[in-house]
Amino acid sequence: MVKNDLREMGYSVHDRHTKGAVITALWWLYTLVLMIGTPILSVAVIRWRPMEQTYTDVQPQDFIFSGAIPLYMLVFILSVLFYLGLKLGFTFLFCSDRINSIRLKILERKGLPVCHCREGLKVWQTVVIYLAPVIIVYVSMFLVGLTMVEFPFQEIETGYMTMLLLMSYFFGWDLTLITYVLAIKARDKIDYIAINRHIYEVTLYRATYIRLGRRASKKRVEEARQKRNTRVFTKMTTCANINCDNYGENIGEKTKSCPLCGRKRYIAEVFTHVITCVNPKCENFGYELRDDIKECSNCGEEPKNLALKFRPDLVKPTIIMTFAFTVAFSWISLIMTNHGVISGPLVMIVNGLQYAAFAVCIVRGWISKNKWVLMFAAAAFLFVRFGLGVFIV
Repeated sequence: MVKNDLREMGYSVHDRHTKGAVITALWWLYTLVLMIGTPILSVAVIRWRPMEQTYTDVQPQDFIFSGAIPLYMLVFILSVLFYLGLKLGFTFLFCSDRINSIRLKILERKGLPVCHCREGLKVWQTVVIYLAPVIIVYVSMFLVGLTMVEFPFQEIETGYMTMLLLMSYFFGWDLTLITYVLAIKARDKIDYIAINRHIYEVTLYRATYIRLGRRASKKRVEEARQKRNTRVFTKMTTCANINCDNYGENIGEKTKSCPLCGRKRYIAEVFTHVITCVNPKCENFGYELRDDIKECSNCGEEPKNLALKFRPDLVKPTIIMTFAFTVAFSWISLIMTNHGVISGPLVMIVNGLQYAAFAVCIVRGWISKNKWVLMFAAAAFLFVRFGLGVFIV
């Protein structure tokens, strides 16, 4: 969310600077764990040979080089670009002003490439932006190191694995950020966070008031949504700014912004035939009021029809994300099946990633309130998890 909007909505703003020594220590700790753990995991995978169902010792000849140094350096450069591209893509999904808020740049005084976002995002969005690329790139490079050999999953391509170890430097940096963000969330109970200069400088946003009646009103509205015996909701293009006179009013599909306040317009479900207080700070928010009331008796605001905005902007990105995950996991399953990898630690890792990836898609489909997107995400998961075996056996 744009920082100025958060300030106008009454969120407290606090800038925080993190100690460089603590960051460096945690950064190198994550890097060392990845650099030590990756060879151990590689050896564990090639020792587990499902075709033979026996454990064997890893021999020196199992560690091979199949390319020249320039090839490995090219792989490393492409991996860094792919890593940045994924962070750019995930940031693009969560930003509201994508054109002006996102930049790829070199971090000042550190010389490391970053994907900078000028907006404040929710904690879970920030974690996804930085954690998902780490998982995707790590697993991809790990599989390349075990498959780009004459005997896949029985030899280790040492050159590619070395490039993965170098990437651990970038992974550790972002894992440090994730750790700090989660720690700040647990300690300070923040609602939004803006990453200004990676983890070295952040801005914290926290609501300054308690939203009375919010949970009860959401429950009541959801119950009315499920009944659908009467047409209580009307979908329309409206302004979602509760302080604007166009809030809950149809402003037309062709408009790009509200003509009164200039805010972004939304496709929303308007709770028709029910007048309520639309001030989220008021305990009458979401509760039905009499039609003849001109102002709320509690806060003095003018009662209106409650507009529940949903996220049509998530429809297309969620479809693309679901399709990409389907193709990626289908390809990984095909490779593993062709080489007889049907059990072991690698299979458990891939299965865990499948559940996590499609869970994100299904949740995003639910948030978009588009049943076709939700059904597509669920069907894609069922296909990859249970139906893919019919085609590759």
